[in-house]
This record gives sequence, structure tokens and C-alpha cells, in this order.
Amino acid sequence: MKYGNFFALTWSLHADLYSIFGFPSLVGGMFMVGLFLYRFHHRVTWTASPKLFASYWIFNGYISTLFRDGGVPMAYFFGFSFVAVYILVTAGKIRMARIQAPAANTGSVRSGTVGSVA
Repeated sequence: MKYGNFFALTWSLHADLYSIFGFPSLVGGMFMVGLFLYRFHHRVTWTASPKLFASYWIFNGYISTLFRDGGVPMAYFFGFSFVAVYILVTAGKIRMARIQAPAANTGSVRSGTVGSVA
């Protein structure tokens, strides 16, 4: 109380998880966040959906908000930005095409690899 009343500050995701069951919930929660991020990245790597692709980059832009301020502000920022992406993709009829990416250091194309063209 020497420096101010810190009662109404937002909790970070780490503090919120730790306040539930201590260290075990922190480890479990961070595992779940990591699993979600892994699966989301893997899904976006193979998608042809411009909405999902744009959502991934918006999410990456706001991920620091999730860890710093918790889920509510991050959900608000992501949701507000996604409405703009949805309108732009739908109204502009934006599509993505998947192309074969050349193999590194060779002139051949690896089978099963993809790149994106917006």
C-alpha cells in the first residue's frame, strides 16, 4: 500500500493459473496453451482458408496480451480484429492458393510441401 492500491489490476495468465492449484495447475495450463499453439500452427500451415490464415497472424500479434493481461482483453482484441478480417475477406472475395515450394538448396520440388499465395 506504500505505492498505491493494486487491488483492481488484471492478472496475467501465469498468475491466474497459479492461483487455482499452485504449481501443478501452472504446469498443466501452460501445457494446454502450448498444445493449442502447436495444433493451431500445424493447422494453419496446411490451410487454404484466408480467414484461418489471418486469424493465426492476429492471434500471434495479441499473444503477449494473453500472457500479460489474461484471456479477457486478448479475446476482446482478437474478436474485434477478426470481425474486420471476416468483413474484408467476405466482401473482397479473397482466396488463397496453395503452391508447391521448392526444396532448399536444390532445384527440385519436395512432394507434400506447401507455400501460400494470398
